[in-house]
Amino acid sequence: MFKGLFIVKASAPYDPPESPVVSAERGGNGDVNLSWNSGSNVRGYSVDRSFDDVTYTRIAEHLIGTSFLDSDARGKSAFYRIIAVNGEGEGVSDSVYSKFVTGDTTPPTHAPTPDGTPGNGGPQTATYNKELGVPSCAIGVS
Repeated sequence: MFKGLFIVKASAPYDPPESPVVSAERGGNGDVNLSWNSGSNVRGYSVDRSFDDVTYTRIAEHLIGTSFLDSDARGKSAFYRIIAVNGEGEGVSDSVYSKFVTGDTTPPTHAPTPDGTPGNGGPQTATYNKELGVPSCAIGVS
């Protein structure tokens, strides 16, 4: 016959965390600013990075906030996954891609003239497409 105190784990005290939703933006110096939503029952977050979307390397762990700045990806395009962690497991985000854009992305102050020569063609507007991570430009000629 057995004597003593026996502890049996009947069920998990909480579920594994949900997968975070992640966004990535490039800073002016090429740093990648990652941010994600916070979830319930999360004890911390880890960040994985890949340059080929196949092999991922853990670049940060035990984070308690919902953002991370990666300055090691300057001049490179990179893929990221955020992992929410608690005592019952991990919730892994979908991959998010941050494209590195080469060249000067600053729009000129005026668009070309109708004959194609620079200057006096009217204002130019520039937008940033967060989905693709690249600037786009619309030229208005007046």
